[in-house]
Amino acid sequence: MEYSSHKACNEKITGRIKEITLIADKFYSELLTDVGVYYYEDRIEKIVLAYFILNDQYSNWRMYQSHLTEDAKICGLMTMAIATFPPFLPSHNNVNALTEAQKLANPMFTVACCQALSSCDLKFDDQMYRNLWQRLFDVMLESNSVTLEGYRVDLKNNIVKNIVEYSEPDDEPNIKDKFQMDTLISIFELLIKISKYLKK
Repeated sequence: MEYSSHKACNEKITGRIKEITLIADKFYSELLTDVGVYYYEDRIEKIVLAYFILNDQYSNWRMYQSHLTEDAKICGLMTMAIATFPPFLPSHNNVNALTEAQKLANPMFTVACCQALSSCDLKFDDQMYRNLWQRLFDVMLESNSVTLEGYRVDLKNNIVKNIVEYSEPDDEPNIKDKFQMDTLISIFELLIKISKYLKK
């Protein structure tokens, strides 16, 4: 399937879908098979396309071009893409009876993807950072993208478009999405810095 009019972009998207699918398959088989969670594999393609749509839309943001910020941006974009199309959903609809595993499956999967797509190591064993992780998971659970609404509606109506049609070079970032991205980038930058400090 062609996702873009550019061959190089198509190859990158196809490769990323394979990469995220492998991460999701392993994540589900090792952690979620017995905790009442369904794995919707068809959402992986949607997540990857959403990631590239968001990346194109916000590529003109004025951000510091340091390696640290680039990793944090990757993590922020992946968070919003997965939050929009969560691949792991509980086997029941009672939100008041969700286990921790059911509630946090997608945020934890997001962290796994962030580690694979960037050079950051976000594995923290120290209990003093548990509250920081919990805050990040709470932010992840509430993240949603206005920018992706058109793509989401087209999917619902079985409309297939080239991904470049969802973003124009002169489009201004949605204010709500920009605020969410700024928040996520700041949190991930802090986590990356803590991780580097702990390694010293």
